[in-house]
Amino acid sequence: MRRLQLNKVFVVGVAYGARTAAQFARRHADLLRGLGLFDVSLTPSVDQSEQWALGAQAMEMLKSHVIATPLRQKYWRFYENRDASLLCHTAYQREGETIAALPAIRLPTLAACGRQDMNLAAAQTVAAYIGGSQLKIMEITGHGSVFYRPDVFVHLVIDFKGSLRRI
Repeated sequence: MRRLQLNKVFVVGVAYGARTAAQFARRHADLLRGLGLFDVSLTPSVDQSEQWALGAQAMEMLKSHVIATPLRQKYWRFYENRDASLLCHTAYQREGETIAALPAIRLPTLAACGRQDMNLAAAQTVAAYIGGSQLKIMEITGHGSVFYRPDVFVHLVIDFKGSLRRI
């Protein structure tokens, strides 16, 4: 960012990317205008056993509300290099306790999570730890909200980014 002379950007992370965005904000708040954390959980281990069932529930709800459903693709959970994937998905284990550091983040923050996402309670906790943050719950949306409800995801990002201009 410094090399490209980017200053005061808005960073968005989804799922494991939200962990990365939170760590980045903790270390480099001076470079950020705002922070978006979607489908986030910062607890040490994420139990994914319920995720498939919640995702299936969200898909059925989308269909019953006549909302376009995403076509599930193999690549959503397929990794060509499983060792590299494991390193990415466990990188947070090499960091300090992220959730304990959240009160130090003093940036406008959007925490958003789908109602049918196992991380909903964790996202609520994250929003509570970051003073002045906004919590948005996306209805009929499972984990990976950008795939379930891209329209809702995009509107939240655009609206939040717009609010940053007024600050």
